[in-house]
Amino acid sequence: MCNVSRSKKAKYKMAGIENSVSIGELIQDIIESHKLMIEENNVSIKYSGIESVVTSKYYLMILLQNLIENGIKYNKSVFKTIHIQSRVQGEEIIFSIEDNGIGIPEESKSGVFLMFKRLHSYDEYEGHGIGLAACKRIVEKLGGKIWFESTLEVGSVFYFTIPIKGAA
Repeated sequence: MCNVSRSKKAKYKMAGIENSVSIGELIQDIIESHKLMIEENNVSIKYSGIESVVTSKYYLMILLQNLIENGIKYNKSVFKTIHIQSRVQGEEIIFSIEDNGIGIPEESKSGVFLMFKRLHSYDEYEGHGIGLAACKRIVEKLGGKIWFESTLEVGSVFYFTIPIKGAA
């Protein structure tokens, strides 16, 4: 039991290791690992912005992966688009992930980042209400903020910041 606990702690610490991360390569890795989902759903994913950032590659991957997956899952468009951008503003890097999905109803916006809060029935969309709550916890662990803008039947833009430790 003690070895398992140590192993989990070591793995958790490894996840938080900060290195220079190529954002474009990370997004390409996510696209490659989701190739079938992207092809089946007719998704176009584009990235523009800074080349690299000093942060936890693992945490950044989980963030982007969750937001990309949501942009695909909650989208009824024939041609789905996801545009990821990053830019330096002051002492932080702002990321945006924009989709042309179903949007979030005004009355549901306050609960989006709550753990186990689902906005739709399981019959409509699979999931457990964990993804965005996990994103919020990760962003806060990295020292940033997360928020969104959304218009019903037009799409959503999720933003998150991380402090600058290095960018190229």
